[in-house]
Amino acid sequence: MNILETTSLLLIIYLCFLCTKSDLSIGIIHNKILAIFTIFAIAIDLVYYGYFVRDLFFEFLLNLTVVIVISLYLFYSHSFAGGDCKLIIVLAMLF
Repeated sequence: MNILETTSLLLIIYLCFLCTKSDLSIGIIHNKILAIFTIFAIAIDLVYYGYFVRDLFFEFLLNLTVVIVISLYLFYSHSFAGGDCKLIIVLAMLF
């Protein structure tokens, strides 16, 4: 279980580094990077919430839903760009 949590935190750090570097240099967060990390996040979440902490799965879904709703609200109110919206959702999945 600690290996999954540590892996998730390292992926969060690496994703933030890649997206910050990309966003500052060219102003774009690449969908390819987000797709790769989404696949990792789904795999980690399936193992973590499927085997280790089954009782927290619905809390995870509730938190993810709230993050998605807030992120989409910020996107449609033109406070966030599309890449930022997707990045927050992927980070919520990894967190």
